[in-house]
Amino acid sequence: MLAKKFKLNIAEFIKKRPTFVKKGPFFAVKYVPNGLSYSRFGVVVGKKVDKRATERNKIKRMFYEGIRGRNLQNSEGQDVMILIYPETKQFTKGDIKQIIKEFEFAK
Repeated sequence: MLAKKFKLNIAEFIKKRPTFVKKGPFFAVKYVPNGLSYSRFGVVVGKKVDKRATERNKIKRMFYEGIRGRNLQNSEGQDVMILIYPETKQFTKGDIKQIIKEFEFAK
């Protein structure tokens, strides 16, 4: 699990204006510089993905685990918000790790 200091509060991110948006086939990524020596990540899974909170939380946990496994939190200081698309629901944990591994997070 990703440490709490590397997790981004959604309410904090809403107050900021994204400077860069990158869209992939399964999720979109929004970036904002944060002035810290580390990056913080937030994952948003809406009700369009699944009505059940347990399934949405499961998807969030899988994304956080993929981020931790790739050691992205130690990259340059920026706030990164990942918006999950409904197509992601069908993927397994291994699929999500592979998608995160192939996706280029750096600007």
